[in-house]
Amino acid sequence: MLKQRLITALILAPCALAGLFFLSFDLFKLFTCVIVLFAAWEWADLSGVPSASARVAYSSLLQPV
Repeated sequence: MLKQRLITALILAPCALAGLFFLSFDLFKLFTCVIVLFAAWEWADLSGVPSASARVAYSSLLQPV
């Protein structure tokens, strides 16, 4: 489990830093929204939401503005 988290961090950290420094403000907002939606999807799965449609509904409720 730790190995998978380290690999994920090694991939996502440079992507996040590149997004932070090289994207325009509007693209960075979109980039951040996508990350939040993926996080909401994973959180719903960890919370025990059983169906994919329920996870989509949960993720769409947490859509950042």
